[in-house]
Amino acid sequence: MFVAALLDSHLDLSAQIGWAVRLASSRDRRLILLVSVPRRGETGATDVGPDTDPEELPKLAVDARSALVALPGVRLATTEEVGAAEDFDEVLVTLRLVHDANVGRGLLSQLSDKTELLVLFCEQLEISGNGGDLRRFLGGRVTCELMVLRLGQVAPEECRKVLVPAARRLHAGAALDLGHDVATAQDGTVTAVYVEPEVGPDAEAVGRRIIDRLVAHSIGKDRDHVETRVVVANDVLAAVTELCKQEKFDLVLLGASEGGALSPRARGSLPQRIMRAQDGPAVAIVRRGLPLANRLRAMMERWLTHLVPQLDRNNRIKLVERVQSNSQWDFDFITLMSLSAVIAGLGLLSNSAAVVIGAMLVAPLMTPLLGVGLALVQGNPVLVRLSVRSIMFGFLMALLLSTLLGFLQPGGATITQEMLGRGWPGMRELFVAFASGLAAAYATSRPGMVEALPGVAIAAALVPPIATCGLALSAGRFDLAAGACLLVVMNMVVIVFGATISLWSVGIRNVKQGGPWTSRTGATLIGLVIVLGVVLSFSPRQYLQKQVVPAALTRLVSERVAPGYRVTGMRVTRPQGTTELEVELGGSQPPGRRLAEELAAAAEPYFEGDVRVRLALRWEISSR
Repeated sequence: MFVAALLDSHLDLSAQIGWAVRLASSRDRRLILLVSVPRRGETGATDVGPDTDPEELPKLAVDARSALVALPGVRLATTEEVGAAEDFDEVLVTLRLVHDANVGRGLLSQLSDKTELLVLFCEQLEISGNGGDLRRFLGGRVTCELMVLRLGQVAPEECRKVLVPAARRLHAGAALDLGHDVATAQDGTVTAVYVEPEVGPDAEAVGRRIIDRLVAHSIGKDRDHVETRVVVANDVLAAVTELCKQEKFDLVLLGASEGGALSPRARGSLPQRIMRAQDGPAVAIVRRGLPLANRLRAMMERWLTHLVPQLDRNNRIKLVERVQSNSQWDFDFITLMSLSAVIAGLGLLSNSAAVVIGAMLVAPLMTPLLGVGLALVQGNPVLVRLSVRSIMFGFLMALLLSTLLGFLQPGGATITQEMLGRGWPGMRELFVAFASGLAAAYATSRPGMVEALPGVAIAAALVPPIATCGLALSAGRFDLAAGACLLVVMNMVVIVFGATISLWSVGIRNVKQGGPWTSRTGATLIGLVIVLGVVLSFSPRQYLQKQVVPAALTRLVSERVAPGYRVTGMRVTRPQGTTELEVELGGSQPPGRRLAEELAAAAEPYFEGDVRVRLALRWEISSR
């Protein structure tokens, strides 16, 4: 394992080298000190040996070599000597010049799988390199453990007391582990402090249980150099600052925020605020090494940044404002939702695809679904609650109106082909919903592409399945109602999933406080429902398993219903394993139950098992 450190020419060189050596001695005693010497058109690195001519070296490298030679217990070694060493008492240091004109790229080229820790020094929070912010470049690219160290007033060799604010975050454990290594290497002490909110008289006892569990998880049973404290306070920053005033600490180690130690999105996080507030001790932010999933995500983000035009800050603000305002459960939303449900119900009853398409254009459900996707990618629980509330109320309103519309139909709602086509989720429907979510989110994020949204609304088809569910309930077709309801839920979830991916691709990746829980919960729910949808898509649609009506049965039914009615259509389906014969009649009087029973008895010889007959009347009035 190696410790690598990038020296900054603007900071105290002896302090930088001292801290790098101290960290290396606490870990593996092998250290690589990197000095950036950009040379146009040249890449690679050169090791500085004890006998290298000073005139061939930049001033920073010469000064660094002189400082290393003066340190006790440190030996300047070549790469071969460091790699071959197994058991040694000294800290082996390789001083290396990096020639790449891009500082970040050159630094990354010197890291290997054996690199355990990378240390970056800073005077404040900004770490600048040639051509821009080095922090922005390194944020997701460095996969080993990472430390950003702000130099303090205490010399590295005098560091004996380390303070680590403990927390239930991934990177806080890495800070506690490193603090323990630094303290024990020089027979010092590490103080792990946990700030428990003032929740009642048992707050301190609760905090004690939490910090004991955190320390045991990070350090284990070796706690000879560990001291634990619990502070009951609502302001973590104020509590840690007051503790530093009461007792002198040489080093304060903080776990990075979820955005990452070097992420530009971490500005204003608790570690950054504490780093700014402390003046005396050295302060460092520690980020644990990235697992494989984080590396793949970082690689994907870099690829998308170059491939997909990213939204700037102003457009992101406009997008959030637009989605949030249009996701409100207000009079406009209620009006459009009601009209869309009525139009969809009438279109389904009349078996008119054109009318159903009109209902799709009026429906306002797409916007709150985009709101959920935006909230998940941001980690915004407020927007989640706002959007989910509108979706639930809109769904219930459309379901209620379509059910009432079915009850108001003379003779009950007739199951049409338009309704049957929206009664079960399939693979094609899932892919259409996913593509609709991608398209809707992308078009919404681009002000010049708003004209594409009507087409997306037609493809999404959210309200017609809800109306199908309500009409089927009024007709007693609970199997069709359940399938339509499942289709609605699947469409909504897959649209949210597609919208989340689309918004993430265009650069909306901010993680707010409370966001990780929201994101994980949303991702888990989406994954489970999509898996369920794929499984159900392979299930047969029992009520759509059509069978050809025998010609003899058609003639028999026509004879039985004449002369009061005429047969305008017949359909055989198999809902829930039974056979159902639906007969459409033209006439001026509602048919009775007795006629349905007679036709069922006459149809039984033509099918296996029980036969149920459903009569649907289409009013016909003749002048003669």
